[in-house]
Amino acid sequence: MKKDIALIIISSILYSFLFYQEGAGVNFLIFTVLLITFQVVNNPKIIGLNTWLLAAVAGICSGIGIVLYGSALSITANIISLFTLSFTAYSIKTSFPVGLFHATYSVGSSVVFVVLDGFLPPYKQKNDKRKYRWSFTQFVFYFIIPSLAILVFFFLYRSGNIAFEQATEDIDLSFISPPWLLFLIGGSFLMYGFFRHHVIRPFQRLDENAGNTLIEKSAPTKLDQLLDQHVEKRSGVVLLILLNLLILFMNATDVVFLLGGAILPDGVNLSDSVHNGVGSLITSIVFAVLIILFYFRGRLNFIEKNKTLKALAVVWIVQNLLLVASTAHRNYEYIAAHGLTYKRIGVYVYLVLTVIGLLYTLVKLTQFKTNWYLVRKVSWCFFIVLTISPIVNWDRLVYNSQLNLSNDKEVSLDVDYLSKLSSECYPMLYEYAQHHGDQDLLHKLERKVGQYLVKRANRDWRSYTVRNGKLDRFIENRLPKTKQKKLVEEIIEESFMFQSMRY
Repeated sequence: MKKDIALIIISSILYSFLFYQEGAGVNFLIFTVLLITFQVVNNPKIIGLNTWLLAAVAGICSGIGIVLYGSALSITANIISLFTLSFTAYSIKTSFPVGLFHATYSVGSSVVFVVLDGFLPPYKQKNDKRKYRWSFTQFVFYFIIPSLAILVFFFLYRSGNIAFEQATEDIDLSFISPPWLLFLIGGSFLMYGFFRHHVIRPFQRLDENAGNTLIEKSAPTKLDQLLDQHVEKRSGVVLLILLNLLILFMNATDVVFLLGGAILPDGVNLSDSVHNGVGSLITSIVFAVLIILFYFRGRLNFIEKNKTLKALAVVWIVQNLLLVASTAHRNYEYIAAHGLTYKRIGVYVYLVLTVIGLLYTLVKLTQFKTNWYLVRKVSWCFFIVLTISPIVNWDRLVYNSQLNLSNDKEVSLDVDYLSKLSSECYPMLYEYAQHHGDQDLLHKLERKVGQYLVKRANRDWRSYTVRNGKLDRFIENRLPKTKQKKLVEEIIEESFMFQSMRY
């Protein structure tokens, strides 16, 4: 049996063991580490690939984020990291967006590729010296038939021999059911797509052949033939002059507004000012980058007397950075007045990504880089930001920010918003509800605890997270067993009534 087929089979079994009827927890980190190990076993040379190492570190970081908090952000980051692991092991030249597309394509089409690889004549994938015919029959005879035979004979012997039944009574195979088999088959297809990376070759060639540094071409492109280069240069100069004047006027009025006390007009609140401003800012900067990419896509980088055009483009980028800074300051004032929320954190994330995009646009402009260079670098930076984010305890930051303002009597604690966050805030909110006699909040929290207890009853160590561990200790210390039992019964009864109404 080929090494990668053995790894697909082992990974599929581990996938079903770690994730079937379980939540997100330590299982994600274990599975990520195992997949990284299996990739190294399958191809030890990938250890020297920087992009693969980055994906491996990102996968472990996001896995740690899941163990700590089990948030949707950390799960999303981990899944994207695993897809990135798949395509970085295939080609070192693949850009992030194209590689992620092909990884999704491989996994999403894995059912088709299992059939094609099993029944069609052998063929070769690019950059792969092996002939692809692992043979569907090999998989059936190596794995499916032996597994089914063992199970059939096991149950036959168990039912026909009392001694054998007593000797194997501790072996629990009750998990083997049609849903579990479907889950195992689904996991097998996922693992096949992970280890057997497939690409759309024309897209792959275009991506790999696209350089990072601009080269002056003797023959004009089709787009170049439509425009005289001097006309194009003059139009760029005129456009950038007008745009620079416009953004200069806006930045000047913004500075005057901020220095003048930042008093908003009637009917406009700080929330609308920040969120609408961020949306407009990001849209304007995307258009700004697209304009620069158009004018500096090729020949205008090399013609004589283009310094004015480049200088105007650089000034425009700098002015956009100033616009980002003023928006960041406005968001800071908003947070200082009303505390952190996920939207306000999101504003800073968007601004950081915007700054990254503008700085790489500046590099592209000054160092004769291609447009695809910008896409490559910025997409990898976005990926890094995504995989670092899950390690931060955002819910705790939001709660502490709101609590500090509440203690300073600046604003009242937004318990309705905080109660919608994760269980990180439950213990503190429970204390708050008891201290202030807030029965509505107390009932809402107890209902959430009851829902958690129902889920916990059907899960084990594989779903463990540090956040849930804290909640377990809080429940054991603050809620009597009788109270816990009552909460569980209420949730089960409520669920039963809901199901009855549906049918």
